[in-house]
Amino acid sequence: MELFSPFGPFIGKTTVSELFLNAVAERGDDIRDSLPYIRESHDYRSQLAGNIAEEYTFEETFLESKGLDTEIKVAVTQYLASVSRAIQRDVVIPFEYMKLSEMWINYMKKGEWNPRHNHAGQVSLVIFLKVPEEIAAENTTEESVKKSNSPTSGKLQFSYGEHMKLSSSTFNVTPKEGDVYLFPSALYHQVYPFISNTERVSVSLNIHRSED
Repeated sequence: MELFSPFGPFIGKTTVSELFLNAVAERGDDIRDSLPYIRESHDYRSQLAGNIAEEYTFEETFLESKGLDTEIKVAVTQYLASVSRAIQRDVVIPFEYMKLSEMWINYMKKGEWNPRHNHAGQVSLVIFLKVPEEIAAENTTEESVKKSNSPTSGKLQFSYGEHMKLSSSTFNVTPKEGDVYLFPSALYHQVYPFISNTERVSVSLNIHRSED
């Protein structure tokens, strides 16, 4: 577990297994390719900030039914343990109180974006299933960014606090397939659009403390 502290809140980075990635991608594609009335019942756009045409919710029991919930709980436990050591205060959520909910998949295409927003819950995760190389390449090859001091095509950006000298209020991430980012659910973040004629796929979910 890597831990980043570009400002107040801590951001964790880890990975999940190939089994996890494949199972989640397969379920997302099943929903996407299902009959219209089933697909519409999973349409999650009204609950999300994304300016994205395809965002589908998963069944709340999906990870548990596949035996994949433990993998997420271990990652969250490692993240919270790292944060606890950093701040010298216990912020761990015991397994028995850890509830995985609000899980959805984003199929992000050319020109789409996710505006600045935050999530419900205690801890949130973003898991990148598919990240075509063309998206990252835009930040070095496109004429529009060659002289920019902030190329952000397709990047995930976390933001916190006010901008001032000798400090940072943003943290940019260039996603790669298999990357998992963990962060406090209240932390604001956004995803910038890209112009390549391709598709990026990510999954998000929130962790609640069930006794709250």
